[in-house]
Amino acid sequence: MLLGHAYNLHAKLFSLLVFRNLQRYMHYNGRWEAHVASQKLETKQVDEIKEKIVELEDNGTELKDYTWLSQVCNVNI
Repeated sequence: MLLGHAYNLHAKLFSLLVFRNLQRYMHYNGRWEAHVASQKLETKQVDEIKEKIVELEDNGTELKDYTWLSQVCNVNI
């Protein structure tokens, strides 16, 4: 009887360890997925800003130098 009781305790501790490791993995996986999604969105926004800068420069607006906008986005145009 005592042997079965020890085995049951070991199984519970093992399952708790597995559950905690799964929670940790899911936490970091969620953070990684959010980071990747953020990078994709940032790339899309930078492309849109580049297109708008070209449009503004071609429209003949008074302000011709948009390098400050490129620097804000950390983009070399």
